Amino acid sequence: GSPANTAGIEPGDVILKIDGKTVAEGKSVQDIVRAHKVKDILKVTYWREGEEKTTDMTIGEFPELGEPPKADKVAPAPQPHK
Repeated sequence: GSPANTAGIEPGDVILKIDGKTVAEGKSVQDIVRAHKVKDILKVTYWREGEEKTTDMTIGEFPELGEPPKADKVAPAPQPHK
């Protein structure tokens, strides 16, 4: 599983802080995590079922972003029916 799953974070948990930094939105989670190296251990504070919890999460390998799809491989947008 993912580093979050391994740390015990489950779907529905709300991440409040990573490494002492407040998380405002999903993008900030990525920014904070990517500012660290693989195998760094970060303290994650999250909210589950009305309770604040803390766990340690070890940073894993970042997935490759790959190339964007080529124009000839992209399906045309659906047209509204008249």
